[in-house]
Amino acid sequence: RLSDFAVVEPRSLEQSLASSSATSVSIESGSPGPGPVDLSGQDLRGQDFTGADLSGANLSGADLNGADLNGADLWGAYLTGANFSGTTLSHVDLSEVDLSDVILSGVDLSGANLSGASLRGAHLDDANLHGAILKSARIGSSR
Repeated sequence: RLSDFAVVEPRSLEQSLASSSATSVSIESGSPGPGPVDLSGQDLRGQDFTGADLSGANLSGADLNGADLNGADLWGAYLTGANFSGTTLSHVDLSEVDLSDVILSGVDLSGANLSGASLRGAHLDDANLHGAILKSARIGSSR
């Protein structure tokens, strides 16, 4: 139900990074102006992305250990092989997102929308899935 999701004021990726202590993050866009960014393989541990618009972003292989993504927009994001250990992903829309081989150990996914998401090979040890929407999610050989 839509009413189960918290309303978080959207922030741009630049606002999220400016309010953090990140100094070595390289933001690349495939085209000039606003658009999806490439943060693949970046060290984003402990960053605050609360309410950030990361739709379409490439976060594959990124280390987001302990980051706060509460209410962030990850629709259409590329997350394969990313490390989200200890991350807050509550009330995040991850519907139809490929989470194959993503490390989700100890992640707070409470209230997250995982409808149609692929969780094949994902590490879900100690993940909090309370109230998460798993309709048509492909779990396969999740760990």
